[in-house]
Amino acid sequence: MPQASRPKSAVIPFSRHVTEPEEEPLPPLPMAPTAAVLRLPPKPDVTAVDLSGKPKLIFLIGPNLTGKTMLARWLSVKIDELGGSMIAAACDPDNRSLALYLDHVWQPRSSDPDMTALELRRELLEEVLEQKVSALIDLGGGNSSLDRLLATEPEFADTLEAHGIPVVAIYLFSSRWENLVTLKKFEDAGFRPVATALVRNERYVEPQMTREQAFSRLMRDDAWKSAIGRGAVPLWLPKLPAEVAEAIEAKRLTFSQARDGKSPEGRKVIPLGPFAQSSVRRWLAAMDIEFGPVMSWLPGAAIP
Repeated sequence: MPQASRPKSAVIPFSRHVTEPEEEPLPPLPMAPTAAVLRLPPKPDVTAVDLSGKPKLIFLIGPNLTGKTMLARWLSVKIDELGGSMIAAACDPDNRSLALYLDHVWQPRSSDPDMTALELRRELLEEVLEQKVSALIDLGGGNSSLDRLLATEPEFADTLEAHGIPVVAIYLFSSRWENLVTLKKFEDAGFRPVATALVRNERYVEPQMTREQAFSRLMRDDAWKSAIGRGAVPLWLPKLPAEVAEAIEAKRLTFSQARDGKSPEGRKVIPLGPFAQSSVRRWLAAMDIEFGPVMSWLPGAAIP
C-alpha cells in the first residue's frame, strides 16, 4: 500500500541512512467536544544562554511516559514556524514511535543498544559535524544510546561545542521522584551542557493538587537543586486535555492540523471539532509562553 504523504515540516532527510515506517490507515474516530479551558501560565522568570544562529544537537532525555515524543512533535512544528530545519532521530533500541508522526526520521538499523550508540556516533554525529546541521534526538525511555555514547566518547559534547555546535539536554519528568535517577546519572558522568532544561509534565498533577505540590519532593532533591544551581532552566510542560491528546495521537495529526481542524493529506480522518481545536490553540499558546526563555535553543530561532 503506498504511504500517504505528510504535511511539510521542519524535518529534513538524513543523507546517509533513512528507514521509513509503514503507515497503516486508521478508521475515522468520532471526536467528542470538550469545554476544557486552559489558563495561560505567567511567563517564566528565568534566564537561559543565548544560542541564536547556531546549529544545535538536542537530546530529549527521560523515562518512558514523561512526554518526550509529544515534546518532539511540538518542537518540529515550532522549528518549522521559526524557519529552521533539523534531522529528527529516534534512538530507542525498541520503541521509535516518533517515526509515526514525522517524515524522514533517522533510525539506527540495529536494535542492539551498543550498535545503536555506534551508529549514532558514526552516522548522525558525523553528519551534524560535517554539514553543520541541527538534530533532535528522542532517546527513548531507557536512554541507553546516550549511556553507551558517554562510555565510548565521554567528551563528545565538548567536541561538538568546539566545532560551533552546542549540545542541548532537555530532561522530562513525571511527578515520580525516581525520575531523578537519569538526571543524576548523566550529571555525575560529566554530561552537563550549558543549555540544560528540566521539564516537569503537568499531565501528572492530580486535580486536588497544585503543580508545585505534585513535584515538591522532586524539586527538593539534591540532584535537582545541583542542576538548577549550575544553570539548568526549570520549565513546565502544560497539560493538554487527555481526550484531545488521545484523539490527536489516534488520528496521527500534527499539532498544527489539530489546531486548524485539518486532516492529514491522503488519509480519511475526521478532523478535530471546534472545542478541541480551541483547547489545542490554548495549549500551543501556553507552550510558547513556557518555552519562551529557551526559544533560542531551537534551530531557526533568534532572541528578539
